[in-house]
Amino acid sequence: MYNYIRKKYTNVLKIVKSVHLVMSVRLIFGLYYEISSRKLLNTLVKIYCIFIGLALVTQEIWITADNAFDRKARSAYQIAVYIANFLIALFFNSENFFPVLEKIRKVDRLLKDLKVKDEILISRSIMFVSIATRLYTHLTFCLLYPIHCYGNIFIFDLCMYTTHFARIMVFESLWHRTRLICKYFERELNVIRTEDSEEIIVEKIRNCMRIYKELVNVVEQDMVAMKPMMTESAILEGIVEFLVTIAPAIFGELINNRVKKIKLHVEKQLLYCKGESTRDAIEDAMMFFKHHPFKYIVWRLLTVDGTLILSVIGLLATYTVAVVQFTHVF
Repeated sequence: MYNYIRKKYTNVLKIVKSVHLVMSVRLIFGLYYEISSRKLLNTLVKIYCIFIGLALVTQEIWITADNAFDRKARSAYQIAVYIANFLIALFFNSENFFPVLEKIRKVDRLLKDLKVKDEILISRSIMFVSIATRLYTHLTFCLLYPIHCYGNIFIFDLCMYTTHFARIMVFESLWHRTRLICKYFERELNVIRTEDSEEIIVEKIRNCMRIYKELVNVVEQDMVAMKPMMTESAILEGIVEFLVTIAPAIFGELINNRVKKIKLHVEKQLLYCKGESTRDAIEDAMMFFKHHPFKYIVWRLLTVDGTLILSVIGLLATYTVAVVQFTHVF
C-alpha cells in the first residue's frame, strides 16, 4: 500500500514539474501548441483554440462595451496582446517552444554528470502565485461589488498572464544550463592545471567552448519566433504582473553573470599555461566570447537582461525630448 501511494505521489509530482503542465494551462485559454505528432489530433486542437479564442475576445468586447473609456482602453490593449499571442501560438507553434527547449536540453548530454533537477521551478512558482493572486483579487472584488462581478473578466485576465510563460520558461531553462556550464568549466579547467600535455589542455578548452557554442546557437538561431512578442508586455496591475513582465530580463541578467564567470575561468588558465599552443587556444576562446556575447536583442534595440527596463525608460525619455524639441521648432 505504501509503495502504491509513493508511486502515485511520484507520478503526480512528475506531472506538476513537467513543462507540459504549464503549456496545458495555456492551451485551455486557446494558446495552441502541438500536443502530438498526429496531424488529425493537432487539427482538432487548433479548432478548439480558434473557438476558445473567438469566444474569449467576443465576451470581453461585449462585457466592456458600456464601460468607461479607461476600462475600454485597457480592455482594447488586452485584446490586442491576446490576439497577437494567439496568432503567434497558432502559426509558430507557441513560438517554437518545444523545439527550442529540445535544443537547450541537448547541452545536458555534453555536460556528462551535471543535470538540471527542475528546469522551470521559478516559472511554475510565478504561474501559481499569479493565478492565486488574481483569484484572490477577483473574489475580493466580487464580494464588495457583486453587481459588477463577471467571471469572464477573471478568465481573460488569466489569459493575459499565461501568454508570457513560454518565454519565461525558455529563459529560465537557459539560465539553469549556464549555471551548469559554469560549474563544468570550473571543474574541467581546474583539472587541466595538472596536465603536462598541451594537446589534452587544448582539447579540453575547445570542448568547453563547443558546449558554450551550443547554447549560444539556440539564442542566435532558434529563438527568432519569440522576438515579436518579447516586448509587447506591459505593467497593468500590481507586483505579480510586473514580475511576470520582467522575468525574462531577470533570467537574462543571471545568464550574463554566469557567462562572465565562465570567461573568468578561461582567463585564469593564462596563469597556468605551459606553452604557446595553450595560450593560443585560450586567446581563441576569449575572442569567441568577445564576438559571440550572450545577448538576446529585440528589434536591434533592446537587450533582454537587467538593462531592459532602463533601456525602455531611456528610449522613452529620448523620444519625449525629441518631440518636445520639435514642438518648439514648429
